Amino acid sequence: MEPFIGITERTFKYALDIIKLYQCLEKVGGAAKKIGYQLFDAGTSVGANVHEAQAEPREKP
Repeated sequence: MEPFIGITERTFKYALDIIKLYQCLEKVGGAAKKIGYQLFDAGTSVGANVHEAQAEPREKP
């Protein structure tokens, strides 16, 4: 059984995998390059969303 890996580590690894895939799609060119950019944009924002969700809520002034 694999040890538990937290969401922060998993989303970081996911973003790295997305970046590697984007680099491969970029070499293909054409439509793959455009789709790769959209995937890159969406896939790397997951970590930012997790970070924001885990942040302490701020009190409104």
